[in-house]
Amino acid sequence: MGEILEIKKILVVASTTKFTTSNYLVSALKRNGIEVFVYSDVSGFESDMKGNEFVSVIRILKYTPFKPDLFLYVEGGTMKLFPYDLEKLNCLTVWYGIDTHMDYEKHLKISRGFDVTFIAQKQYVERLKIDGIHHVFWLPLGIAPEIYSKIKCSKKIYDISYVGGMSKNHNPERMALIDSIKQRFKNYRFFFGVADPEEMIRIYSQSWIVFNKSINNDINMRVFEGAASGALVFTDPIIENGWKELFQNAPFIIYNNGENLLNQLESYLNNKEKIQNKSSKLLKLLWEKHTYDKRVKSMLNLLSGLEKTFVSPDPSYYHSVLSALKMKKKLVGFLLKESIRNTWLN
Repeated sequence: MGEILEIKKILVVASTTKFTTSNYLVSALKRNGIEVFVYSDVSGFESDMKGNEFVSVIRILKYTPFKPDLFLYVEGGTMKLFPYDLEKLNCLTVWYGIDTHMDYEKHLKISRGFDVTFIAQKQYVERLKIDGIHHVFWLPLGIAPEIYSKIKCSKKIYDISYVGGMSKNHNPERMALIDSIKQRFKNYRFFFGVADPEEMIRIYSQSWIVFNKSINNDINMRVFEGAASGALVFTDPIIENGWKELFQNAPFIIYNNGENLLNQLESYLNNKEKIQNKSSKLLKLLWEKHTYDKRVKSMLNLLSGLEKTFVSPDPSYYHSVLSALKMKKKLVGFLLKESIRNTWLN
C-alpha cells in the first residue's frame, strides 16, 4: 500500500498559452495556499520553467529543489506537451482532460498512465471506469475571477452575442442557427465572431443575451462565461452530462430547435426587465458556486484520501499517446534514449 500524502506542493506540467485553463487552475491553487511549480512548452504568465514538448519530470526536478506532493498535467494550450517518467515519482500523478467529448479514445489512452484522472465532461466518467480507469472524477469547468475583475462594463450595446468558431465545417448546425438569428433580427445589435478572452468577457458583459450551441452535448466554457458576465444564456439541452448537478433550477433559457430558439429570443428581447431578472440570478449563482477556487478545493478534497499506485506505463503507452497527440517525432528520440529502438522501429 502506498503512503497517503498531504498536498502542499504541486508540480504542474501544462502548456500555459494566454488564457488557458491551466493558468486559472494554477492561480486558484495559489490563492488556496498551495505552492506550485509550473513547467511549460511556452513562456506563459504562470510558467516557472520552459522547455521541450516531451519532457521527463525527473529531469525537471533536477533543476529545482521543488519536491512535489502531487503531479498535475493539464490538457490545453498548444496541445503538444506531454510528460514521462511519471512512474519514478513518489507522489500521486493526476491529469485533467477537458475535451473528452471531442476525442474519447485519446483521453482513455492518456488516463492509463496516471494514478488519477479528472475530466470536465461528466458523461464520460463511468465509461472510463468501464474501460479500466479506476480513479476517475468529474471536475467541471468554471470561471476565473482574475479576468472579470479587470473589466468594468455597465452599458448593454449588444442584444445577442456569441464568441467562438465560425466555421460551418466544424459545427454546421450552430452556424445554421446563427444565420437564422441574423435573418430574423436584422434590426437588432449583435456580435458573432472571434475575440480574445478579455475582449470576449467585455462583449458578453455588454450583451443582453449570449447564444450557445454545444458540441457533442458538452457543457462548454461559454455557458459559464456568458452567465458570469451578467448576460442571459440561451443554450440547447445538455443531457446526462452534469447539467442538473450544476444548474438545477437555474434560469438558463433552453431551446429545443431553431424555431423555438427564435421565438424565445423575440419574447425576451421584447422584455428586457425579464432578461435582467434572470441574468442577475445567473450571475449570483456563477460567482457563488462555479469559480476555479471552488474547483481546486473540490479536486484537493477528492485526492486527499487516495494512495499512490505506481502506475508504470510501458513503451507502448507512449507510442499510443504521442500518436494520438500527433507527436510521433518525439517518440523516436524517446525510444532511442531508452534503448528500446527495436521494439517499435524494426
